[in-house]
Amino acid sequence: MLEPDRIEPNHPEPHNSKPDHTDPDLPEPDYSVTRPPGLWTWLKWLLLGWSSWSLTFGKSSLTLQHKKRKQEIGYLSIKEFSKLSNKKLVLKLTSGEAIVLPCPRNTVQLADVNKTFSMSKQQPYIDAIRSLLENITLPTASPYDFNIYVSNRRFQMWLNSLPNKNEMDAALDLLERLELLDQLDSAQLKPQFQKLETWRKYRTIMQGGHQGRTEHNHSFIAKELRLKQKFFDNIEHQPLTDEQRRAAIEMEDCNLLVAAAGSGKTSAVVGKVGYALETGFCRPEEILVLAFNRKAAKELQDRLTSQLGATAEDVSVSTFHKFGLDTIGKTQSRKPSAADWTGNLGESSASNSKWEALIEELLSVEASFAQHYWAMRLCFSYDMRPQHEFKSKNDYELYLESAGAKTRDTEHWGVSTIQGEWVRSLQELAIANWLYLHKVNYQYEAPYPFAAATEGHRQYTPDFYYPDAGIYHEHFALDAAGNPPSYFETDYRQGVEWKREQHRSRGTTMIETHSEMFDRGAIFNHLRSELERHGIDCSGQRSRGEIEAALGEQTITPIHQLIQEFLRHWKSSRLTMLDLEAKASQLKGYAKLRAKLFLGIMESVRRAYEGKLRDRGEVDFEDMISQAAECLNENLLRHSFKLVLIDEFQDISQNRARLVKALLAQNPDCTLFAVGDDWQSIYRFAGSDINIMTGFEEEFGFTATNRLTQTFRSNKGITDLATGFISANPAQMRKDVTTSDKTTASVVNVVYYTQRDVTSQFIRQQLGEIAANGKPASVFILGRYNHQKPEDLGNWRKQFKEHLDIEFSTVHKVKGREADYVFVVGMEVGRSGFPCKRNDDSLLNLVRPVPERFEFAEERRLFYVALTRARQKVFLLAPRSYPSSFVKEVIALGRNGQSTAQAIVSENCIDAEGKMSPVSGVPAPPCPKCGAMLVERESRYGLFYGCSNYPKCKGTRRITKNDSKQ
Repeated sequence: MLEPDRIEPNHPEPHNSKPDHTDPDLPEPDYSVTRPPGLWTWLKWLLLGWSSWSLTFGKSSLTLQHKKRKQEIGYLSIKEFSKLSNKKLVLKLTSGEAIVLPCPRNTVQLADVNKTFSMSKQQPYIDAIRSLLENITLPTASPYDFNIYVSNRRFQMWLNSLPNKNEMDAALDLLERLELLDQLDSAQLKPQFQKLETWRKYRTIMQGGHQGRTEHNHSFIAKELRLKQKFFDNIEHQPLTDEQRRAAIEMEDCNLLVAAAGSGKTSAVVGKVGYALETGFCRPEEILVLAFNRKAAKELQDRLTSQLGATAEDVSVSTFHKFGLDTIGKTQSRKPSAADWTGNLGESSASNSKWEALIEELLSVEASFAQHYWAMRLCFSYDMRPQHEFKSKNDYELYLESAGAKTRDTEHWGVSTIQGEWVRSLQELAIANWLYLHKVNYQYEAPYPFAAATEGHRQYTPDFYYPDAGIYHEHFALDAAGNPPSYFETDYRQGVEWKREQHRSRGTTMIETHSEMFDRGAIFNHLRSELERHGIDCSGQRSRGEIEAALGEQTITPIHQLIQEFLRHWKSSRLTMLDLEAKASQLKGYAKLRAKLFLGIMESVRRAYEGKLRDRGEVDFEDMISQAAECLNENLLRHSFKLVLIDEFQDISQNRARLVKALLAQNPDCTLFAVGDDWQSIYRFAGSDINIMTGFEEEFGFTATNRLTQTFRSNKGITDLATGFISANPAQMRKDVTTSDKTTASVVNVVYYTQRDVTSQFIRQQLGEIAANGKPASVFILGRYNHQKPEDLGNWRKQFKEHLDIEFSTVHKVKGREADYVFVVGMEVGRSGFPCKRNDDSLLNLVRPVPERFEFAEERRLFYVALTRARQKVFLLAPRSYPSSFVKEVIALGRNGQSTAQAIVSENCIDAEGKMSPVSGVPAPPCPKCGAMLVERESRYGLFYGCSNYPKCKGTRRITKNDSKQ
């Protein structure tokens, strides 16, 4: 576009005094301006007064001068005028192109520059513009001329089809400024000039930009809602909602439908496919629907066929894996086989035996692998967190429990070494196994040979004794400053000094290691140095036979499961070994040593694993997707899909996202429609990445986001409570969920028990009350884990089979389903608690999506899924002494200032017979030592509060007058 008023900034102001002007052949310039004239004023003076004015070139500007009076009237940048000759004037545009116009010497004489002149004198300029327009082709129509939704891509493609915008604007603006365009009669309005009229309209569209496109699309959607009302009323068993209809009509480049639980996601998919077929947007064979498992794919196929008829039979409905395998098969001479042995360890004997064989082969042929493998399995198997990170002893013990530690007795926690010794911590386990691996003779907690027991200390048993050198070894839980963790007993430091004094006074030798040496990664180097200083050889190495004999029958171990899970995520992530090594180098201390050791193992495992797949002509689940994406990216196969729909999009992984991007990249006309609920993203352990959905537009391009906010499942009480609970995480996408059932009072029941066995009696009584209504009802009994399945489930089914459909499921497996009543068991703190506090091994963070910062983010979503399965009521069963933190949060949300009768949540207790009664009073305060709940206990001195974690924790507190009775 030309810049009419652009002036070089460093030029002096032009003369503005009016000269003695008597030449009748010259148009009279306007000297009253205080700044140089604009470009189009220059054009008038040049074109109409060419014979009397001259143009002088400077280094960066042009000067217009009267030939006789040498009167300068202004300056103009050379960027706008590039060349002047006797016959032609060349206008250089900002785009770098040029328009060439004739400049005859004998121009028209005018008394006033604003007065129009006759057409006979305009003809040279008209001819020049006509010549320019003859070589320009305009589209015959704009996207707004069709009865369609105008997507961003379609609009941009139309813009790209337009000719040089600057040329068209220059021609149009020249005629308008010289007041020529409006004076052209119909005889002279030839096709070339009709282009200018069309350009006027197109220029208005361009100036409207995205806002104009949005207004057009709003009008289009409103019209389609009216025209297709009958279609949307009848496509499903129930008329589609306005939200579902709008989602069906909108055909943006990429479309994200964020759907609340129970809001009709499947109906929205049916509506989208049906509308695309109804309007001719695409043919059935041009539609691809992708699901995450075979059951979901079949349900979608059946639903489409039943609602849309025979036309839907040609719609491709597939799982990601099947689509990937089919795509690979079409590009190769033969379809590869799906490996049946790469599933999770423990799922089948075939899978177990093949993984055993792979590890066995590597141990036999690669000495470096064997060395790394045994060090990893014996000394670095646990993902140790620094002890000083924990807030309380209870947190630390929960961590030990989640790491797989076991109890030796009711007093102590511990884990078993390879030689069967029960040690007190994971750090002591690593030390003991390291000593065994290097053939160091030691005894664990051997009695000290001197009588050291006192009134305040029992007989001393040092952690390790090395009989070959007669020295002792204590491993203290001390940081770099020599301090124990804050949650340790106050006498721990005194105990350290007491032990040191025993050796000083008795003349025995003690070496020390500290927890902070693990944190720094210096533990084994320090230990080796100390032992060798006292003459103990650490250069030995146990043979494979010795180690396997000590291990006994163990085959499928946590390290094998970690290897397999890491490999699956590694392949999905598409990271190279160099990428992983770079990430590992960012770690510190023990974590860094462990990561580098493990990567050495994984490099060998992957090489052997991929070799076996090649030899067998097989692909695993990750290959099915990644190789299909490569086929599309390399154009080995061209697809014809114009509409790709993805159900349960919140479960998508990076590998699957790459496949989707490959589909979109290969066909510019391909539209993506993804429907899901980030509030129900619960499969990170399987590779799903919630960031793909929350950052949808950054991943896939220009996006229209719609929402389904009306749930057809739960009542208002359950809906409001679940929404409030999940919305505590600010990273979740916002939704304002509504429901037609306005019931709120006591729809979520927290039920406390003191003895676990009474929960079965309670559930049976509640089932009896539900069945007594005489109406058929469905019941889910949900657990966080499979082992929480009630033993009496079979009896309940038989007893209430006439009225109730009763089913047990884990929460993960029940997603997408619903029932009238839901019982959630095991709402407690502990190894089998909800939220689960079993932390995944941090090594997986090298290959998995970045962990979320919000505490228990995925566990919260899983609990949201549990709550939103219910239509009428939810029962949360929790131990009175150590309820889940989720229970406490739900109680606070459910009350929210309401009276007991109006509150969404009711609190109840179960008696010994399983009968439920309202809770009176408030729970006792938390334990001052570990943070667990205090419970009322009785001793010979009377009532007191004792820790519910007794005997692991012996925290107590007096009962005061201010305490409420339970």
